[in-house]
Amino acid sequence: MPFTILFILLPIAYLFLISTTKREEYGIVNFNLWGGLVILMVYMLTFIFVESNDKPLYLESYLDAENYYGEYDRELFWGKLQIFLSSFLMKNEILYWLFYSFFYCIAYYVVAKKYFPYQYAGYFVLCVVGCMGFVSYGSNTIRAGFGIALLLIAFCSHNIIIKACLAIAAVSSHLTMILPLTGYLVASYIVKHCRWCDIIWFLCLVISSLTSVLTDIIMLFGGFDDRIGDMANDGGINSEYNVAFRLDFVVYSIIPAIFAKYNMKYMKEESIIYSKIYKMYVLNNAAWLLLMRIPYTDRVAYLSWFLIPFLLMYPVLNGILEIQHPQRYILRAITLFLFVNIVLMLK
Repeated sequence: MPFTILFILLPIAYLFLISTTKREEYGIVNFNLWGGLVILMVYMLTFIFVESNDKPLYLESYLDAENYYGEYDRELFWGKLQIFLSSFLMKNEILYWLFYSFFYCIAYYVVAKKYFPYQYAGYFVLCVVGCMGFVSYGSNTIRAGFGIALLLIAFCSHNIIIKACLAIAAVSSHLTMILPLTGYLVASYIVKHCRWCDIIWFLCLVISSLTSVLTDIIMLFGGFDDRIGDMANDGGINSEYNVAFRLDFVVYSIIPAIFAKYNMKYMKEESIIYSKIYKMYVLNNAAWLLLMRIPYTDRVAYLSWFLIPFLLMYPVLNGILEIQHPQRYILRAITLFLFVNIVLMLK
């Protein structure tokens, strides 16, 4: 409960302060990169003391890394990293969680520094805190969060060797990183127009709403998460997790796409980067639609949701969005997703 209160009050308090600050009517109040990172780091440090279903498993693989290594025969980099950290950090639990918290913050520092003006980049980081796709990486699904952090840094690198090594390390940390990596490659080199991605997304939505055949096949073979196979064997899926068609998740996924469509319509100039990220988001989300009925479906949805802050903030913070009141746009966008996230947390 204390963490929930912190999650609700801290961003809202800052948004209130910004909204009441005297400013030019058509300008944006400065909120620099380090201002946003301070809030992000407070959350990540708080997560160290938040219990979850996954944390004992991660801790066990760290404290007993020598004997646990065989469990990660598919994700070799993650297994070797646990052995290294177990020795280097002297099996200290706090240092272990600090390592992943620090790495996650570094990833968003790299992204914000590369793609956003320093004086406004704090809004992007605040949006990361407010959107789903962030919360659980500090206390749950930490391995997937680490993989996404590696991919974020890879996407920012100009060195093809570093980019490839980071991408391989991400997939070797969590196999589901194949999905955003494939989405990035397809959006960059295969699909040239956004409308084709929209068509693919709509077809996947229709298929998912009408049939669960593909989901049943994934379930049969254990799916993306080891616990899915265990639950399938003991018949505990329906009692443990909502495996129905998730209309709430679909709506949550559509809203940032609507924002992006609005942005692309009113941008002063075409942005290749923004178009690429939009296509990647839609393709990743389309893949999730086909897998919607597997347990822990939010773990697949996160692989597109982590792009939402970029879709919302990139044009307006970079001054390429033709809009009279950019500050209002920023506050409304962040507040909307923060509010929805709070509702889902309290639920």
